[in-house]
Amino acid sequence: MRIILVDDNPFDRELVTRMLQRTFSEANLWSCGSLEEFRAALNKGEPDVVVTDFRLQDTDGLQILAETKERFPHCPVVMFTDSGNEELVVKAMRAGLSDYILKRHLRTLPQVVMRCLEEAQVRKERDQAVTELEESERRFRAIANLVSDYAFGFLFDEQNLPRVTWISPSFSRRLGYTLEDFRERNLPLLAIAHPDDSPLLQQAMERVREGESATFIHRVLTKTQEVRWVRHFCSPRFEKDSHHVIGGDGAAQDITEQKVAEDALRARMAQLALLNQVAQAVLERHDLASMFHTVLSQIEQHLPVDVAWIAQLEGE
Repeated sequence: MRIILVDDNPFDRELVTRMLQRTFSEANLWSCGSLEEFRAALNKGEPDVVVTDFRLQDTDGLQILAETKERFPHCPVVMFTDSGNEELVVKAMRAGLSDYILKRHLRTLPQVVMRCLEEAQVRKERDQAVTELEESERRFRAIANLVSDYAFGFLFDEQNLPRVTWISPSFSRRLGYTLEDFRERNLPLLAIAHPDDSPLLQQAMERVREGESATFIHRVLTKTQEVRWVRHFCSPRFEKDSHHVIGGDGAAQDITEQKVAEDALRARMAQLALLNQVAQAVLERHDLASMFHTVLSQIEQHLPVDVAWIAQLEGE
């Protein structure tokens, strides 16, 4: 650990040095009595924390704060001063000061520094997690756009509803929904599912919440209420260094044309099967009444009709 201490009073500097060394015995402490010495210490690399007096002969604590934040934005800075000047404190806090302490309370400085170090570590881990999440989303989007018709991401809210956090451009082109539609209208991902298939999508989300991937086929409704068939793949997104599921990412392929072709093929096969059964019935029946009865039974059984009849035309 590297600590930079800035104070032009050698007695105060020695006092603060001893206080910090008792708490941070393994720390490499740079004691600076001037702006030049501070800059030299800063050039050695990023410190873990900077502790500075406000009043200095050749500068002040605000300058120390500014130069530290310019070089190392995430480095915590703690300032001690003779008086609690509110205007000074507000100005310093706006500039990024982590904390300040009055000299009459200097004995608490090690605890203040410790707290600032812990808070800085939490912020660093949080920022790193956000960066990793954004990079993961970027990679997923790039891959999903190559291998799917559209892609999306979501986080589970307090009611465990999947709230959309991002969508690929093709999502809007194919379904008509924009990210603003989901955010401003507070629509969950389930809102795009066909009402008859909504339970299927809910079951898939349950699997994702349990940490499993899910692949399923269902119908969705576009913004203009057009029905489309899609094959969805969803994978869970975990909290950093945890097995806790916070959301997921998904990709989908539009298989509407494939489903239409499959339905048409099944209908054609049913028609051919019916014709075969009718032909067989004709061969097996020798009287017209029996043959007509068998044919009508087959038609009513296999075709979507309410009424069927056969008319016999007599020739001249």
